[in-house]
Amino acid sequence: MSTWIAAVQQTFALEHAGCNNRDGEFPVVCNNRDGEFPVVCNNRDGEFPEIKKSKYVAIESALLSWSNADVDPVTISRLPAREISEYRSFRDVTILHFNLPDKVKLATWKFNATEHLISSSIVSRCRKRGVSLYLKYGSYPVVNPDNSSFPENYYNVRVPIYNVTFRSDSVEKTVNIVNPMPGDWFAVTFLSYTDPNDDQILQQGISPNCAALLQSSVDVVISSVVIDISPGVVIDQTLTVDINKYAIKPIADIGGTVSLDLALLQSPILSNYTKEYFNVSVIVCITYDVRAIPIFPNLCFNHMNETSHAHILVNTTSEKSRNGAVHVPHPENGLWYVTYKPFCYNSTFDSEGNASFKAVECGDLDEVGVSYGVESYPCGENNCGQFGHCFNYNSGGLIYSSCVCLHGYTGWGCTDDSKVSSLGDLLVAALLLTLSNLLFIPAIIIAIRRKFFTEAFVYLCIMFFSTFYHACDAGEDIYSYCIFKLNTLQFCDFYSAILAIWVTLIAMADLNATCKSLAHVAGAVGIALGVEYSRTSLWVFLIPCGPQKGVKHDHLTVWAVPEERQPTQRLLTPKQKSLQTGIWPYRPGSETHSNETTGLMDRLEKTRYMKDTP
Repeated sequence: MSTWIAAVQQTFALEHAGCNNRDGEFPVVCNNRDGEFPVVCNNRDGEFPEIKKSKYVAIESALLSWSNADVDPVTISRLPAREISEYRSFRDVTILHFNLPDKVKLATWKFNATEHLISSSIVSRCRKRGVSLYLKYGSYPVVNPDNSSFPENYYNVRVPIYNVTFRSDSVEKTVNIVNPMPGDWFAVTFLSYTDPNDDQILQQGISPNCAALLQSSVDVVISSVVIDISPGVVIDQTLTVDINKYAIKPIADIGGTVSLDLALLQSPILSNYTKEYFNVSVIVCITYDVRAIPIFPNLCFNHMNETSHAHILVNTTSEKSRNGAVHVPHPENGLWYVTYKPFCYNSTFDSEGNASFKAVECGDLDEVGVSYGVESYPCGENNCGQFGHCFNYNSGGLIYSSCVCLHGYTGWGCTDDSKVSSLGDLLVAALLLTLSNLLFIPAIIIAIRRKFFTEAFVYLCIMFFSTFYHACDAGEDIYSYCIFKLNTLQFCDFYSAILAIWVTLIAMADLNATCKSLAHVAGAVGIALGVEYSRTSLWVFLIPCGPQKGVKHDHLTVWAVPEERQPTQRLLTPKQKSLQTGIWPYRPGSETHSNETTGLMDRLEKTRYMKDTP
């Protein structure tokens, strides 16, 4: 182990803490900030190749010493298989939780995705799909794989996020992290995002129903010797800076969004100075686990010798600029520091209108009043805005909040309108979906003229329910109109559509009145059961057509021109036979009833003809 300690000491001597930010990461030189090591330090297979530049030899020596150490990796966590879903919004992610102990030199996460066949009638093989996974320390990774924009004043990137993509082909994928922070690590995973407009429409029952399952585990190499090394960077502590700190609890506080609002208060003294001498600004820095110093005009500087843009900047130039806010979605657990400092400055403009700022002494202006508040919200202070709703979700026992966007809006706060359809397009789509059902009117008229009243009523039902179902479902709640709940209208639409197929086939079949009545009732009950069980299944449409194969269809032309048929032979009573053949038994006085006999024969013949005529 002495070789490894010497290598670490040499690394800090060469780089002055430039390759270790005490978070277990390698910033600037050896880390491209996206959780991956660039080519010079990592060939992305978990191996560290030969480094050509001499200044990085110490890092290579340390890594080789770790790999040759006589400490075997230990599996500390193995999670059960979890199902992962297609990504449409953050609510679709599956969250994995790992906990690392102290003194870990190397942590290796292993992920393995497989396809599991749930059901299939024709195709029984699952296709391999892409899987995306994001891993981060302290809280849930905040990601937008659909490239939608984040709302204004969102503070997203606080610690590195490790991103890995692979396929559900049962091939193991590993992620190696050197010197990881001890404590809670979280991963969000889902099937790789694809544009819904490019997805294929697959009929349920033909295509296989598959589920992607992900197995995960983490192995660690624990060091028996740990030494603390100070970076040796000193911050000037003479600056007057106000610092507040807040503690975020693990698990309980990381599922929502923390919002900080700050306002620059107006006072008579401040108004006099800003009118006569200079403007005043307040710079606010919000940092996790480390403190930062505000620097004019809009920077934050920490003890890692790193600078970043200020998270809140308020000033006295206008009423709007006196207020500022920042939102932190899914904050990491631990200590957060809020530092703020006032500055006095003058602004000048060149001939092209570009502004330049210069800090000046504040003179007798001793203090500036500000008011600020820190609150936690499920989905942010605006609660998903006008075009979204906030919901809480549970993934593996972990609670988190996410916005569900409406009207085509996307993004973390439903503020991205790049995929929003115009009002004209929404209106045209809604009208086409609803008015197309009027094509059932000719079928209804023909059925009534042919005296198929049952069939005509069913066609009328499907036209009615289909029209109002699409009127309720389309239009993105702008041009929508619902007379019942959407689920009720959907059931009635599917039910009447399949029932229309059934009664049409029954009308075409050569069935007597008794069998036809029984078929109508049996079909109505069976179709209702099938639609309620799985209204989009292929078999719900195919099963009603099955019994018709064994039924004789003699009325295939009944909707056009009735065919001429021979009279059906029926069993006649002896009296009817004698009437049909013109033989009538002689009885006394029968001569006086000849006209009555002739009329009876005519009525019987007319009745038989009417029964035989379609």
